[in-house]
Amino acid sequence: MTNNQMDPAGFQYGGVAFVGCAAVGAGIGLLNNELLAGLLIGGGLGFVLMALIAAAHQK
Repeated sequence: MTNNQMDPAGFQYGGVAFVGCAAVGAGIGLLNNELLAGLLIGGGLGFVLMALIAAAHQK
């Protein structure tokens, strides 16, 4: 594995984290009658978390 390659496990766990954050954001949005806003905030946090997990698994 070269320096610029990443461990596939980082992407695997990051994808699950993204979906989880989006689902939590959608749930909070439903509680506040703002589903789209909650989904967008959850998706944004999911992207950040996915990037952090992928970076942590980088060799």
